Amino acid sequence: MPTVKTSPEEIIRKSITVFRRNGYYRTTMSDLAKATGLTKGAFYHHFANKEEVMKMSLKATSKWFEKHI
Repeated sequence: MPTVKTSPEEIIRKSITVFRRNGYYRTTMSDLAKATGLTKGAFYHHFANKEEVMKMSLKATSKWFEKHI
C-alpha cells in the first residue's frame, strides 16, 4: 500500500462527507480511515477517537457557514 500524506484539514473534509452519509453512530473509525486512504493506526495518529473527529468536523462546518452565509 503506498504511503498517503494528508493533513488534518483534509482528513476533516473527507470525514464530514462520511458523517453526512452514514450519521455519527453508524460511522466507524474504519469508515473514516478508508475514506481518507489511511490505515486505522495512521488515522489514530491524527485523532484520538471518533468524537474528536466529529467535534473538529462540526467546527469546520460552522466556520464554513460563518464565512459563506
